[in-house]
Formats: sequence, structure tokens, C-alpha cells
Amino acid sequence: MKLKEHTIAEATNSYSPVGCRAAPGSEYDKDYKKNADLFHALAVGCTFNNNARIDYEKGEFRRVGEPTEAALKVVAEKLCGAPTTAGNAFQFEKDIQKRLHAIAQLDFTSQRKTMSTVVQGYKNDRDLLLKGAPDRVI
Repeated sequence: MKLKEHTIAEATNSYSPVGCRAAPGSEYDKDYKKNADLFHALAVGCTFNNNARIDYEKGEFRRVGEPTEAALKVVAEKLCGAPTTAGNAFQFEKDIQKRLHAIAQLDFTSQRKTMSTVVQGYKNDRDLLLKGAPDRVI
């Protein structure tokens, strides 16, 4: 499988997923439709195998936790959510949280350079969500 690189412009640099969607018919949109399962799996890993959260306070999205982890939550929403307002900004995450159940988790450490979560309710009886440094994951 050959992965493509896509650049999607957004108005501001923030933790808000609202208003950032690829134009219908764009190269990204075509790639997404062709590989929807792959994009969905990536988004599930980004949002569920993650200990950060994004809060909406005083009209602004704020991260709680590591910046990279929070950014991955936003990526998941931009990939598979359809956020139009602050009220539905993290609906994809909420849906995944309802569907999956974490059985065990090994948090990211500087030695392991990975984070792993065993879940129920995804594709099989038990699945492993894994993210981390390429030299540790591959």
C-alpha cells in the first residue's frame, strides 16, 4: 500500500477540530473514500489509545495532558468526525468511548517509546491499539 501525503489548510492553529474538512472531490477526499477503513482505524487509535483530553472552556478548546496526545485527538476528529460546533466537536471520540472497553493499558514511557491498549468491542474479541516510535512499532 502506498501512502499519500495531504495538506489541509485550516484557519487557526488550535485544538479545535471545528470547520476543518477537505473539499469534496479533492485528492484527500478521494483517498479517504478509497481507504475509509484505514483512516477509521488510524482515528480510533489516535483517540482511544490516548490519555489526553480536550476541554471547551470560556469559548476556547484547551488541552489537558501532553500536547502531542491532544493533537492526535484533534486529528481523529478531523479524520472521522463531522464537527460543526463546540457542542459536537468530539462526537467521534464519544462514540468510540461508548463502543470500546479498555482491558489493559501500558502507558507511553521514554524507555518503551510506545503506548498500548488492549480493547474489547472493536474488530475481534480482543484487539491491541499501538502507537509510538516507528523503530519500536515496526
